[in-house]
Amino acid sequence: MRMSTKGHHATRIMMMLARDTSRPVSKGEIGETEGIPPGYVQQLMIRLTDAGLVRSHRGRAGGFTLSRSADAISVQEVLNATEGVFELAPCVDLRVVCPRTECCAAHLLWGEATEMVNSLFQRTSIGDLIATSQRLEKQAS
Repeated sequence: MRMSTKGHHATRIMMMLARDTSRPVSKGEIGETEGIPPGYVQQLMIRLTDAGLVRSHRGRAGGFTLSRSADAISVQEVLNATEGVFELAPCVDLRVVCPRTECCAAHLLWGEATEMVNSLFQRTSIGDLIATSQRLEKQAS
């Protein structure tokens, strides 16, 4: 199991926007800083904008900014916007009918693991990631 590059890159982009709230950041600058092709940046920014996590600003000095504070945006929101809802196994999806659900120990395990991962992502904000990043940078220097 592995998160796709969409979730990984989108989280890094949100951290980049959180670090510089003084101005809109262009997709070219995002791509260059994060090493992401501009077309892929555009795809991610559409998803993040549609989810209400970032604002798009038009014009010469246009670009993207966070729609609210980094502390108010959870990693869960970013991942839901780019990856969809995380479910460890198909049987955890309430829309899927599995005849073994009521007597399957594996189903209980997959459900508990899914809840744990989603809980971690929900309680971790982009602001938390920035604070951890700053602490790690300070320790490294």
